[in-house]
Amino acid sequence: MRIAVYNEKGGAGKTTVAVMLSVLLGVPLRDLDPLATATQWLGRRQPLHSLARHDGLDWVADCPPGIEPSILPTLAAADAIVIPVRASFCDLVNLQATVRFVKSNSPARAAFVGCDIDAGEDEAMLREALAAYELPVLGMLCHRASYRRAGLSGRLASEIDASAADEAAALVEALRKLVA
Repeated sequence: MRIAVYNEKGGAGKTTVAVMLSVLLGVPLRDLDPLATATQWLGRRQPLHSLARHDGLDWVADCPPGIEPSILPTLAAADAIVIPVRASFCDLVNLQATVRFVKSNSPARAAFVGCDIDAGEDEAMLREALAAYELPVLGMLCHRASYRRAGLSGRLASEIDASAADEAAALVEALRKLVA
């Protein structure tokens, strides 16, 4: 399975989602973001998690923010593109450009994942806003301190928080169904 995690906007949750999917799917990570935060995060894991070579069969790619021609080969090679999005004006106002870029540059199935969501009104508002794009929503990752703390120890929120583990398991299951 080849998964690209992409959003034009920075701070949407791409690295968190990419690291989580890479570890839980047991596939290498391709860190394409110049900040290399995902590589640093995974470098803290014991045992170390593998990073993908250029021609690996299965991978999860942490794409950089922005609309960049350099990510076109990754989007084109992906089986699925996961678009993390937060329930905020700043995330939603530029989402149309992200979706248009993904749809015009990749045959892969695309889907959203809500990040840093307050359960209840945030989730309902976000689902309503995303419905206009006619792409599935794979799941919601709620606002939890465990997501912020996890990277400090090289772990996943799902490894230190049972509720985050449930969210992660549901996301992986939905992703597998998307690419089946």
